[in-house]
Amino acid sequence: IKKLIRVIKLNFKEALELLDKEELIISNDKDNSSFSYLSYNSKDVNVDTLFICKGKNFKEEYLDEAIEKGATAYISEIDYNKNISKIIVKDIRKAMAIISNYFYDIKDKKCKIIGVTGTSGKTTTVNFIKDIVNNHTKSKNIYLSTVSSYNGLKEMKYKNTTPEIIDIDRCIKNANTLSISYIIMEVSSQAVKLDRIYGIDFDIGVLTNIDNDHISEMEHKDFNEYLKCKIDFLRRCKTIIICKDFPYYEEVIKELLDKRIITYGEKDADYIIKEIKKEKTYTSFNIVNNNTIGNYTITMKGKFNVYNATASIIVANILGIKPNIIKESLQRTKVLGRVNIFENFICPIIVDYAHNKKSLISLVEMVKEYYGNRNIKMVFGSTGDRGINRIDELGEVAGIYASYVYLTTDDPGPKEVLDICFDIAKNIKKHETNYEIIIDRKAAIEKALSEATKEDAILIIGKGDETYQKIKGVSEYYEGDINIVNSYVNNLNRK
Repeated sequence: IKKLIRVIKLNFKEALELLDKEELIISNDKDNSSFSYLSYNSKDVNVDTLFICKGKNFKEEYLDEAIEKGATAYISEIDYNKNISKIIVKDIRKAMAIISNYFYDIKDKKCKIIGVTGTSGKTTTVNFIKDIVNNHTKSKNIYLSTVSSYNGLKEMKYKNTTPEIIDIDRCIKNANTLSISYIIMEVSSQAVKLDRIYGIDFDIGVLTNIDNDHISEMEHKDFNEYLKCKIDFLRRCKTIIICKDFPYYEEVIKELLDKRIITYGEKDADYIIKEIKKEKTYTSFNIVNNNTIGNYTITMKGKFNVYNATASIIVANILGIKPNIIKESLQRTKVLGRVNIFENFICPIIVDYAHNKKSLISLVEMVKEYYGNRNIKMVFGSTGDRGINRIDELGEVAGIYASYVYLTTDDPGPKEVLDICFDIAKNIKKHETNYEIIIDRKAAIEKALSEATKEDAILIIGKGDETYQKIKGVSEYYEGDINIVNSYVNNLNRK
């Protein structure tokens, strides 16, 4: 990336003019210098960098490190009185977006940008679309996903579901420079709220669903704010693809009546899903559109994945991709940490990212459909500072559907794991479901597997492919649910 953008220049006067136009400046120095790099990360600084001091947890030492590495000016909401030029602003995130959009010249974008939002299904839908467009162009297109990303130059994993605006704008610049046709990305409600997609125009926007989640001091104050952020994203899209089969469809649609909208669902939609059939190694389904029937198969189990695939089919149709390309691409898609099923064990083991009520109920329904009336045993915890309703709702769902629960660590954040587990257990106990608390997640998984019988199905949920745990402000290394299950099963099979 750095080699690609070295030729770009932004001078101090231009930055001042851009921010002054938006009435963001509190105070500033006079400077005639120019910048060839933008960064908000003190680990990623070159000579002649304009450094952005952003984030609730920003520390002055980050700015010191950036200056040591060659930053020649900074933008901040706080005057740190350093011996380099500064611009002090009212809103650092908006200021960062305005400067970044201009620096990377995103108005000159030549690629098509597809954004996918929703309470669940974003990652899988993005990966379906990515596989289709890669097959269509016979080359790698840029994609930004929770599981993994490709920025046009290398595979990587960003910290957030939707990266910061500088990272996204770099991707747009890379697409222009390398003649990449598409950018496919997950768009979280937090990204909208924190101006991570400020100034970006989307060619296609997908809304998979909305449910009551992501309510906390760290995320959204209430559901109305969460819903508004989803709608605000869709307003940025030229064409909107929206699922009709979720409770808040009417609330969303009435805000978007001036937009081109394409719907999908199991009835009364532009694309109607019919005849979903489960097979041992794949799921088949039909889609009816304008009296034309398309037959499709995916290797992923669950009705929710049929919905995700349908959204991707509509995107591909809008892009003019041939049906045979769409069909063969869908059959290849697999997503790490999303309904990963291990069947080389005494009973099925399912590792999934399900971390809220809607996704867990959908997962349980899939297990019942494919594996009958097995005893469902669950291994999970909950976040301590995000989606505060999850603690009650996950406990409620587990109490209703599980035969036994192993409560453990997820991403406790500032809270004590034991306190979170006790709170989850309150709702489990209401349904007289048995449970135990094992703080160490690896130990909890291994105990669940060691006690499994052929009548069981083991659900290990909440972390998916993640190999870290967020504990008291630190991302600590964690072996990962998939790796732990793989090791356990492989060792057992060797004996």
